Amino acid sequence: MKGADRIPLLSDLAGPYEALQKKDHIPTTAELLLWAQWIRFDPRLGEIFTRWLSQHWQIIHPLAMNVEILKSPWPAVWGVLLDQVEALLRLEKRCIGSELQRWKAWKKLMLAEVQPDSPQLFYFQLVSPVGKIAQEWVNQPSRDFAAWGYFANDAWINKAPWAKRTAVKTEVRLRVLQRLAKSGEPFTTRAYIEALGGRVTWRQAQRDLQSFPRLHSEGATKDRTWKRR
Repeated sequence: MKGADRIPLLSDLAGPYEALQKKDHIPTTAELLLWAQWIRFDPRLGEIFTRWLSQHWQIIHPLAMNVEILKSPWPAVWGVLLDQVEALLRLEKRCIGSELQRWKAWKKLMLAEVQPDSPQLFYFQLVSPVGKIAQEWVNQPSRDFAAWGYFANDAWINKAPWAKRTAVKTEVRLRVLQRLAKSGEPFTTRAYIEALGGRVTWRQAQRDLQSFPRLHSEGATKDRTWKRR
């Protein structure tokens, strides 16, 4: 497999699971680089890694780490990782004002010269490459993945606060709206949000529906349905 020395086993993943959740353990650079690769085999590791980085990013020297990231098999994985860390920091309001500016400067140095990967599914061996889930990832990738050349749409942060952030690009939302409108059946705002995997805010969903030229609404605000003209 290009980029990976081997596929991590469950026994391999137990190490980073434990280390990244220990308060007094500081992983080595080599460990961080390896575990970032392993995220492509295990979304749960992505969640744990994202949480750890959101709490410890200040201890990593960005210039030194950037040199190692650029030599790693999939540098763009770090782009996805840091984008999701930033989303978590913003949602939990743990990085605001001058601290947010420091984060942005740190992130820029970490990702200097890192380019998006060639278009591909983010995860290896997680789903069938010709299956329904893979097709959904290709058609509706989250911004965090698509920006770095990958197809996937799961978040590595708590799903409740994630719903406060629109994580699907405009063109993807438009395709979903076209499909719903083409069916000819009335649908609700919630049905549209669910068709996007819950990765769009209610306010953004309302704006999308109101601006879509081939839809009209019926009913009161709470029970409003949308249908093709």
